[in-house]
Amino acid sequence: MVLHRIAVVSAFAVSATAVLAQTASPQQGREIPAYTLPVPEDISPQMRALVAAPPAPWDIHPKSIAEWKELVAKVAAPAKTLLPAMREKLGSSLSRRRSAASTSSS
Repeated sequence: MVLHRIAVVSAFAVSATAVLAQTASPQQGREIPAYTLPVPEDISPQMRALVAAPPAPWDIHPKSIAEWKELVAKVAAPAKTLLPAMREKLGSSLSRRRSAASTSSS
């Protein structure tokens, strides 16, 4: 009796998989309707602005060294303007130093 139930369930699973495979082709992909994600109300106004902002582009693929340098400069520009004020506010400093390990030769 148990083997009969297992056989029936297996046959159903195989037939259901076949039906589902016929309705959606692999080239089509899945369609997910667009919707708006709500911004949490229990966070600060500054964080709400960050959460509500559109996402940064993540699929950029520079094709040359010049394009890479342009992208790096564009991404680094806001940090270059914000970091000095942040360092002052936090009371920290930035200095360049070389360690002995990086200058010694083996």
